[in-house]
Order: sequence, then structure tokens, then C-alpha cells
Amino acid sequence: MGTITGTNPGFTNAAGGDYTPAAGSPLLDAGNSAPSGPAGFPFPSPLFPPAFHPPGTPGAFGIPNTRPLVARIDVGAYEHNSGSGADTQAPTVPTGLSATAVSSSQINLSWATSTDNVGVAGYRVYRNGAQIAATASTSYQNTGLSPATSYSYRVAAYDAAGNVSAKSVSVSKTTQPLPSTRFAINDRVQLTMRTYVRSNHSLSATILGPQPQGAFGTVIGGPWNADGVWWWRINFDSGVDGWVVEGSLKK
Repeated sequence: MGTITGTNPGFTNAAGGDYTPAAGSPLLDAGNSAPSGPAGFPFPSPLFPPAFHPPGTPGAFGIPNTRPLVARIDVGAYEHNSGSGADTQAPTVPTGLSATAVSSSQINLSWATSTDNVGVAGYRVYRNGAQIAATASTSYQNTGLSPATSYSYRVAAYDAAGNVSAKSVSVSKTTQPLPSTRFAINDRVQLTMRTYVRSNHSLSATILGPQPQGAFGTVIGGPWNADGVWWWRINFDSGVDGWVVEGSLKK
């Protein structure tokens, strides 16, 4: 469209990211309004005069600023930048990484959101030191694992410029063993000893009350492995219902 040479293009505020020609800039009205186009692809003549120019204020994209319709167009590319050059700042290190073994073949991970001067693009997930996935989420489900096996995990955040944070603190978790097949849903069972019935499948769960030795019930949930034992949820014929340890039951 036109070429201008010189040492000062006369931008409004180059340091602040405003590359519009200022008053007195040699770029103003210096363009060719009737350039010749490639063979077979002529430019319209005269060129349609621009009705707006991109704003120079960072963050104001999408707000057209009226420019005078003059006989000649200006020379120059209108670009926005932050005024600080290329993005070289990595995101913060992810924190709060936790792991939950939900089965004999799956461990679920979650962590807190990282921050970045421009924006976090995603997270890299590492298992036993090797990257296994990249995700834009702050959680990940690692499937296809081996039963009763310990795995170590870390995550790192990255941005669109390719900057990567340091890896998070490591967390380890062991998958559950293969599910117990001692009982099945709707099996009739009997307690082999006086047993405390709990609200959940954990030794730290609330005790709902005791059931005596010999109490009968029906299996309605389980198995679930926690605290190194298998748990079953029992609907007893009388008294409190809930979770009991497999070792206290028989068919």
C-alpha cells in the first residue's frame, strides 16, 4: 500500500502498546489508495477508506474508534502488545494435589487452580516421574491401573507461551485390591460376633449402634475397601443398618 523509511514512525505511545500514528507522524495519509493487485485479482479502486482503527489502549478490543475519512490511507500495521515484550513468566506451582483410589484400576486427582500473568492454559500430569496427560481442568481420572499398586503423582501448570511451572509436591496413592467376591447383593448373611454398625465404610465413621452375634440381614451395598479391610452394607432384620467389616459376616 505504501512504504515509508525513517527512524521515527511517530506512534502515539509505543511503550504503552498504542501503535496508532500520532499527529505529525509520517505514516498519516501516506498510503496508496489505488494500488495495483496481483494478476487476475485486482484490488478495488479506490480502496474503501477505513471507518475505524484498532484502539491503542490495552484491553479495549472490540470498541471501534472513529477515524477521519481522508483521501489517503495511513501506512503501518496496527498491533497491540503489553509493552513488556514476549511472555516469559511461568504460572504458579499447583497446590493442594490430592489423590483418591476409587477402585482397583482408577485413581482420581484434583488440585487448586494456578495463576499466571496472562492466563493458565492447562496442566501436565505426571505419574511416577513421567508425563501421562495434559488437561485444562484441575482434576484428572487415571484409569487402567493395576490392583493394589502404589502410584506417585505430580502436576505442573503451563501457559499459552509455553512457560511451565515447577512440579507440585508429590502425592502417592495405592489402588484398591481386586473386589471381594465373598458376598453379592441380596445375599442373606449372619454376624459371627457382636459388631458395631457404622455410617460409612471406615473405622473412623460414626458408630450407629451394635448388632449382636447371630443377627441376620441382607447385603445391600459393597464391597468397599478401606482401612485394609472389605466392608459391606447390611440391611439387618432388626435394629440399626449400615456398614460392617467383612470378617464379621458369614452366609
